[in-house]
Amino acid sequence: MEYLRTNNVALAEKFCRLALDSGSFDPIVQNELGVTLYRQKRFAMAVDCFLNAIQREQAFGRVGPECIYFNLGHALRRLGKLKEAQDAFIHALALNNRSASGHAALGLTYYLGGKYDMAVDSFHASLGLKPGDTLVTELLGLVLKDLAHSITL
Repeated sequence: MEYLRTNNVALAEKFCRLALDSGSFDPIVQNELGVTLYRQKRFAMAVDCFLNAIQREQAFGRVGPECIYFNLGHALRRLGKLKEAQDAFIHALALNNRSASGHAALGLTYYLGGKYDMAVDSFHASLGLKPGDTLVTELLGLVLKDLAHSITL
């Protein structure tokens, strides 16, 4: 994980794979490998890692930390699988509804899918938790503009 933080993605991937090859069944290692692959824009492989991490959590009788579902949602979004990404973000928010970034990510997938009303609601929820977030404020402005444009057509 430290290699990932220092942006040494190749070493991060190498050590994650070594941990998994040595028999580690730790879902967090699988999640970290997924993050590494995501940062390398290998989104389909990242999705597989996140799904594997979720299965490993379930094997331990746990739901899993929200970050795995959050990461899964981002990778699915990058693959253009917006409905599946929305489902992942909704699952992450079910685990932690106080996540401003979770609401923002869900709002982005709604916006990209043309669900403007739902995007507005998600962006408002995000800003309610983290007022003044410039990125979310900008995204909200874009979706409101597109929503107004779609109503006038």
